[in-house]
Amino acid sequence: MPSNSEASLSKATPYLLALKPHLPSEYSSHLDACTPSDVALVDRLLRFVAGGECPKSAGEVVQREWKEKQVSAMKVIRDLVSPSGQSAPAVATHSNGNGNGNTAVKRTRDDDDDDVETQVTKKSRTSPTPAQSPAPSSTEDITLHTFHALSLQAPLRKKLDVSIHEHTLRLVNPSSQAIEASIPLTSLKRAFLLPTRGKTKRHWTVVILWSDTPALTGKAAEKAAAVAAANGDEKIEERQVAFGIDAIPTAAFVVTDHTTLTPSKTTHPKGTATYPALRTFLQHLPVPLIEPSTSVFQASSSSGGDPTAGVQAYRSAKEGTLWFLDGGVLWDGRPSEYWSLGDLVKGNEERNKEEKDNGGTGVEGVRIVSATGRTCSVFLRRRVNVEGKKGKDGRGASEEGEEEDEEEEGEEEEEESVETDFGMVDGKEQEGIRRWVKARRHLFGVANPLASNAKANGKRKDVKGKGRATEADEEEEELDTELKVDVKGKGKAIAIEDDSEDSEDDDFVDGSESDGGSATSSSDDSDREAGDDNGSGYEDEDVDEDVDEDVDGEDEDGDEEMLDPKHHPLLRPGAMPRMSKAAIEAAVGMVSEDLFGGGGAGSGGSKAKEKGRPGSSNRASGSSSKGKKAQEEEEESEKESEEEEEDEEDELDD
Repeated sequence: MPSNSEASLSKATPYLLALKPHLPSEYSSHLDACTPSDVALVDRLLRFVAGGECPKSAGEVVQREWKEKQVSAMKVIRDLVSPSGQSAPAVATHSNGNGNGNTAVKRTRDDDDDDVETQVTKKSRTSPTPAQSPAPSSTEDITLHTFHALSLQAPLRKKLDVSIHEHTLRLVNPSSQAIEASIPLTSLKRAFLLPTRGKTKRHWTVVILWSDTPALTGKAAEKAAAVAAANGDEKIEERQVAFGIDAIPTAAFVVTDHTTLTPSKTTHPKGTATYPALRTFLQHLPVPLIEPSTSVFQASSSSGGDPTAGVQAYRSAKEGTLWFLDGGVLWDGRPSEYWSLGDLVKGNEERNKEEKDNGGTGVEGVRIVSATGRTCSVFLRRRVNVEGKKGKDGRGASEEGEEEDEEEEGEEEEEESVETDFGMVDGKEQEGIRRWVKARRHLFGVANPLASNAKANGKRKDVKGKGRATEADEEEEELDTELKVDVKGKGKAIAIEDDSEDSEDDDFVDGSESDGGSATSSSDDSDREAGDDNGSGYEDEDVDEDVDEDVDGEDEDGDEEMLDPKHHPLLRPGAMPRMSKAAIEAAVGMVSEDLFGGGGAGSGGSKAKEKGRPGSSNRASGSSSKGKKAQEEEEESEKESEEEEEDEEDELDD
């Protein structure tokens, strides 16, 4: 019959009493000599390293630290028992299950070791960890921050704890605490915090990439796998981590901060915004956090009533969002892909013109093609030679490679690129995409766009001396340069294109551009229509030459600042071409000459023409009122001519 001490300890020390019959006799005798407090302490240690629950009688501090430190303690014990990942030798057991543990009666088969190694290898091949070296141990890799029970979309589709450590990013099973995946922080490249489109409630999506391009598929994947196997590299199935969470969840969410002296586990009640917690969590990553901004790009269509910086599109049959960011374009579908400004192809003027003549919009890094105007397709062209110059982690190209890229032109440059098509984009988004491209076109193909942009801004500070050069000023300078070229040339390289323009308006592009921003502000749509109806008068080459001479004279006398795009009405958003003063005057002169047989304004116009147009500026002040009057007179003359034609037809019929 057991003693009173053994009966009292049977409930308080279940682990120790269950283990005592299997201990060596010497250890059992020593255990009997221990005090009850010592026996209780040993029992709790056994419970702790065996993965048992914390005793209810333990203090509050012990209960809080039990689960957090239990995992690392169990791992340390496993490492001590089986160093270097080798399994411990089997011990002898009798048929009744009891043994003294001194003699090995059966050694482990070599086949079993091979099976274990094969299973580990298979698991490692499907693991998304891109590093060959094993993950650091818990003692070496200190935990920094943990976001519990997140719904992952990649590389696994399940609820996991996402934990940021000092050296790795780990995906941990919340119930078993098993590590599902481990990614070295040194391999991470970009992190994005995006508002999710297409949700009834506000939702956040986090995308973490360690490669801008997704994993290869098909024959390309087989070839890459063969090369990786030959080099001893590990096959990577996924190159991203993606998870989502409601902006205002209907259930509580938990985060743990391990940077304090004691880990702080915070439970946020339902209805608490998750955005601050997400930002705090992602700031522990060694890569900058990128968020879309409507100040950089704003789509015509909104998402849930809120303005958004992305457009809905389809890649093959998969729906997603194209995010136009300050440094590139992100496709948030699965798999995600990112095109930085340096990866986009820098267009060639000759090939761009040839492509536009064939109905396209050039062969730059970002193209838009629309057949009907209601929908359009966006083509993104990536420079393959940049990827070829990069290392295995996909970072930066060498300076030598940059020089070669600048020297290569024509067909070679076009061949060294890969184009991706995104279809079913709303046609209303075309103008916004064009503006985004125009503001960043000079950074396409540049290895370090931010440094190049800063350098360009620095130059502008020296020239203007204002010290406030911005990216918008860079765009204006580029447009200003293009406008100066158009004045000297034929004026056909207008940066802003409006599909709503009539084909007859093109006849007046030369005059309006050459006017240098002096288009009549009071002229309305009726003036433009009057000019359209009389556009055939510009078939006279002498009139064109005189207008050009007049404009050249104005350019010589005027200030070059009038060509600033922000003052030019044709380069404002939604602007339409308007007739210049010289064009209105010429139209009034021709109409008056036809109506009055060379008198009135027409005679004045012919005189000005014979004298090299010295009096054109004197009559320009009243051109707008004359234009309206001429239009009314023209309408009356048209009615009279129509009546006369009808009378003549009636007479012929009679």
